[in-house]
Amino acid sequence: MKMPVRSLFVALASLALLACGGEDSSEAGEDQNQSSEVEIVECGENTVEVNGQCVAAVECGEGETATNDGRCVYSDYCGDGTSFNPGPGQCVADADLLCGDQTVEEDGECVAEIVITCGEGTIVSDETCLPTEEVCGDGTEVDNEQLCRPVDDVCGEGTTFDFSRRICVPLSFLACGPGTMEQDESCISSRIFYEELAADFDVDLNDYNESVEITLKGVGEHFVFIGTIEEPEIDGGDLLPNDDHLHFDADAGQWIRIGLYSLGLPTPGFLFFDDEESFTRLSDLGGGVEVVRDVVIPRDETFYLTISSLAQLLGEVGPAGGDDWDYVGFVEVLEAPDARPLGDDEALIGDIRELVDNFYLVEDLEPDASVALIFETLPESAESEIQLWPDPVTLESTLELNDDTVVFDAPGESFYLLLDRVHAFGSETAYQGVAKVGAPLDDGDTVTEDVELEAGEYIGLFQYNLEGVELSATISDSGTVVADTDELEVFDASSGQVGLYWYAASDQTVTLTWENTTGQELDFFSTAYEVHQADFQGGIDGDSVQFSTDRELSRGHRHYVELEVNVSQQTMLGFTLDDSGEGHLTLFDESGQQLADGEGSFVRDLESGSYLLAVDALSQMPSGFEVTIRETRFFSASETGTFIDSFSETSLLLNISAECIVESLEISIITDSLWQDDTTIDLIAPDETEYRLVDPGSTTRDPIDVTFPSPDSPVESLDGLIGQSGQGDWEIRYTYVWSDDGYVDWSLDILCE
Repeated sequence: MKMPVRSLFVALASLALLACGGEDSSEAGEDQNQSSEVEIVECGENTVEVNGQCVAAVECGEGETATNDGRCVYSDYCGDGTSFNPGPGQCVADADLLCGDQTVEEDGECVAEIVITCGEGTIVSDETCLPTEEVCGDGTEVDNEQLCRPVDDVCGEGTTFDFSRRICVPLSFLACGPGTMEQDESCISSRIFYEELAADFDVDLNDYNESVEITLKGVGEHFVFIGTIEEPEIDGGDLLPNDDHLHFDADAGQWIRIGLYSLGLPTPGFLFFDDEESFTRLSDLGGGVEVVRDVVIPRDETFYLTISSLAQLLGEVGPAGGDDWDYVGFVEVLEAPDARPLGDDEALIGDIRELVDNFYLVEDLEPDASVALIFETLPESAESEIQLWPDPVTLESTLELNDDTVVFDAPGESFYLLLDRVHAFGSETAYQGVAKVGAPLDDGDTVTEDVELEAGEYIGLFQYNLEGVELSATISDSGTVVADTDELEVFDASSGQVGLYWYAASDQTVTLTWENTTGQELDFFSTAYEVHQADFQGGIDGDSVQFSTDRELSRGHRHYVELEVNVSQQTMLGFTLDDSGEGHLTLFDESGQQLADGEGSFVRDLESGSYLLAVDALSQMPSGFEVTIRETRFFSASETGTFIDSFSETSLLLNISAECIVESLEISIITDSLWQDDTTIDLIAPDETEYRLVDPGSTTRDPIDVTFPSPDSPVESLDGLIGQSGQGDWEIRYTYVWSDDGYVDWSLDILCE
């Protein structure tokens, strides 16, 4: 009789039982009468409706406990000092939580104790009292539980109000929940489905004392087996488990599904393996009374299936059994799914348990190409791997999925990639990342590519290498370099230049060049470029104009906006980014000459004509950006080489005679030999309020070179000046208390709405 080697799974013996959580719920900003995207089903026999789902009215076997979401979980996994909580289906500490002052225990956690009492006509929302009309939308009203409920005429006949999404849904729209399955437009208990299978079984494993050979049926057909895990046998004082076994021949690339359901067997589980046990698959932890998983057969061979209690297969408990430890299972041949296309710089996202969704096809690669899979999220609660298939029936190699980056040589110009797990032992089974196609790059080598651009388009080029080093890059037109850098960082760098850009004022073909100037060979190097159409904003005549885009910009990426200015005379325009500090603005004229730049806001004297505005993201801009363009006024006072006498006060004055609401101000102070420890500098506003900029410091024996309010902050914040009247006399007062003297270059710039 073929028996499995359990030592492969002894390492899992210390794992506590983890119950898989449900999907996060969130309110949807949908129309009141929009329906949910689930099948129209009704609850069938042995099921009940709970919160819009049909869940099984389960009866759990010995050693199991029913969770609140209708699953049976083997609760004897809990170790010393813990007990089973049927709510989440997890082991939790026996000891009570000791929560500190102004905190309370809630669902096993200490949370802040917040008691808010709102007055009449208000409602609690995000720990804030707000007027009810700002919380509840049209057709809803506040009830005595501080929830927004629909008025009588919102939901029509045959519908009900879904409070989680604030929409009306048909009464018959129910999702088949835990312990149930959809059949003939009705949610039936999974137990009914399996009992129907058991009534028409193909083999009873109770009739055999050794592994039973079976023959798989056609695609979509179930080969059904039943059995009982009886009490263990005694051999020389040792207990021998009475696990059940079967085996069958399968073909490489064949997709099969294995299902097992308890009719009394505590926490059913199975182990699937080949003759040499070099390929093993174990049913996942936390499945309750039903465990199902898909398997792709790696080669033409005989495969074995061992059925038992999962706790025994994991080696967490000794051999056990009983006359009522019954089960029913099946093996079904599946139709091979269509692979998901996966190209260069495309996202990898999914759940390691959903095998059909983890089957990818990579095509049209260059000879000797390499592929890098760069993961942001890994399936931490699973032993996972990556399989490479040159064709659907040939498994070439298997790679462990346990590093943030996995690099391999492509097995061909096209191949299949499968993400799979040996065993999932918790709920953290999601993965997310990106696929990059590249090749090694020797020191001094270059990569070039020609790209055609139409007038009004712009291009950005990027690079990635595993070493994370910066490279040189150029964009050229007919041999003339139009943009270049020797500090191009990898595309996901947290600082520095990650993209090199060029805007095409007319149709042209540009040559992109990447050069390895690092002095080392790069094991993996990939290139990428993006071409986008610049946006257009006209009607700029001095009145306030707003331009916005919802296109997401990653840090280091750029977007261009063509501007058409139409003014009667030279006009000072202000350019303000909605989220100052998140982006950098640069203004160019028609010839590509840079006119001005700044972080968030700058001004420029402009005449009628065409201009180009570049917006560079300094951090992630997930919702795009908005730029306000309007006529503004700029006032400035500056002096160079002002003499500062010893033990004296010196002032820089600025008078603003016109009406002015301060939008921003900037102060620059640079000295030669005047030290900060002997210096006091103040800003005096028109209302005679004084703001300390520089205090004497006992250890700062250096010249002064500062700009307020950025990048250095003054001693006192200048934020209170923003939005206030700037009309009147401004003064920067410099007080020096040492016998030496020196010179200062200083300026005061004020931008007014």
